[in-house]
Amino acid sequence: MPPPRPQKAPHSAQAGRLWTQVDRKVTDEAVQLPVANVRQVAFTSARLGNYQTTPGFGPLVSRMWVQ
Repeated sequence: MPPPRPQKAPHSAQAGRLWTQVDRKVTDEAVQLPVANVRQVAFTSARLGNYQTTPGFGPLVSRMWVQ
């Protein structure tokens, strides 16, 4: 015996349209917040030379030298 198939509610098309309207209103009125802070602070020694950094990878260790 096959499992029973789910039945759609008689007003499912109307409900889908209403949920689409609700989703658009909520999305359009949503607040946008920054999710990242690109500022970086680095404390270095006077013995460190050729310090370079990038926003994506941070300090480039392979470029540094230490006395």
